[in-house]
Amino acid sequence: MKKILIVTYYWPPSGGIGVHRCLKFAVEALLVDEGLVDKKVLEVFSYAMDLREGADYGSIYDEDSARFLIDAAERILEGMKSP
Repeated sequence: MKKILIVTYYWPPSGGIGVHRCLKFAVEALLVDEGLVDKKVLEVFSYAMDLREGADYGSIYDEDSARFLIDAAERILEGMKSP
């Protein structure tokens, strides 16, 4: 299995977008690049990061976007449970 090294000022990150960016890089390197997870998962994750950042810093959010992400997350989890 492939390994990655994440260099950071302190670990673990305290939360927010810094955590999401590290997680995105890890998912891409360990799962998507290895063909274990579809690239669409990373696209949805990037969209989720953008929504989270907008909600945290710009007070921009809506119920439709939240529902889309919840549905996508449920599909991803079900796909990962399947052999």
